[in-house]
Amino acid sequence: MADLAINHCESKIAGGMGQVFKVYSNMLFNLADGCDFRSGIMLNAPPAASATAPAGSAQGRSLVFADLAMVVQDAEAHALAFDWKGASSIKCCPLCLDIVSKNSELVRDPTGGTIPVYTTDTSRFRMMSDITFRSMQTRLEDFALHRPGELKVKERDFGFKWNPDSWLQDTELDVRPMRVLAFDWMHCWCEKGVWELKLAACMDELSKHGHGGRQLHSYLQCFQWPKAYASGRDVFKGSVQERARPTDMPPAGSASEMLSVGPVIRKWLEDVIKPNNICPAQVASLLLCIAVMDLLVRVNTGCISPEMLADAIAKHFAPHVVAYGYTIWVPKFHFMLHLPRQLARFAFLIACFVHERKHKIAKLSLIHISEP
Repeated sequence: MADLAINHCESKIAGGMGQVFKVYSNMLFNLADGCDFRSGIMLNAPPAASATAPAGSAQGRSLVFADLAMVVQDAEAHALAFDWKGASSIKCCPLCLDIVSKNSELVRDPTGGTIPVYTTDTSRFRMMSDITFRSMQTRLEDFALHRPGELKVKERDFGFKWNPDSWLQDTELDVRPMRVLAFDWMHCWCEKGVWELKLAACMDELSKHGHGGRQLHSYLQCFQWPKAYASGRDVFKGSVQERARPTDMPPAGSASEMLSVGPVIRKWLEDVIKPNNICPAQVASLLLCIAVMDLLVRVNTGCISPEMLADAIAKHFAPHVVAYGYTIWVPKFHFMLHLPRQLARFAFLIACFVHERKHKIAKLSLIHISEP
């Protein structure tokens, strides 16, 4: 649904994606528009044989409750759904009041009211509350009604837009955006995220010493991936045009392929690169990056605590700054620092691997739809 709206309806519906979320959410949480799971919905579904029927329930019927607890998606979709200005804006994190883009003049705020996005000390983050968000929206509404010429400037300063048709303005839905907004670790880690950017940067350095993508590609051919897993054998294969050039190929592949290749790259770094003491800072940083990945893929097993995840991420970022400074730092690096807090709040983290694959179904259905 989200993919369909972004690709075909965003520019044609008043309120854009916020309106789409409003319509669908009201079907589930507004009695006037359909039903309200918050108050309970009686379903014609008998309980399981092993389950004890709740007191007062009718035979063959079950009372089901639900509420809007988490909205997890990539940063682009968050921008559309939550009327956020986006990761490329000055306020490049929707959850933090004081985080600003590394290219913003506010990075050098002498008062300390704002801090750069590459800050890794999470104790310095001033988290946005739902009360603060509502206060911002009230002020933006006032500008829209009485000083529309100043609205764009104020939206830039706040990092959020005024959208009167958004689900966030529906008092019956009573959405609490700062409580439900969650980052998807797959998009933060893969999909031009932390892991992919760091892998590419490390390989660029190793290539200068004769251990680039071509050499790693040959090494990967020595391994066979289980059929149940995406193969990482061709992550450094490159296109026909790239292979014809003398330079090394950059890593490329699906998120699943990039994830699967991690353990083999670790073995290559430890067995081939480390003994030769080549690019020690970059190699140490990438190995710690893979250690974080180990925790992420096991995060929902119940054996990974928020403290363990936070410690691994912090240990990974310290040598990263030594190796690269802040040259390849993008907002997704900062979003990763919110994952331990999410794990503590929700007790699990969602990765959108399956959701991404389902995008293809919606797109295939819309290929032959023409403009009216």
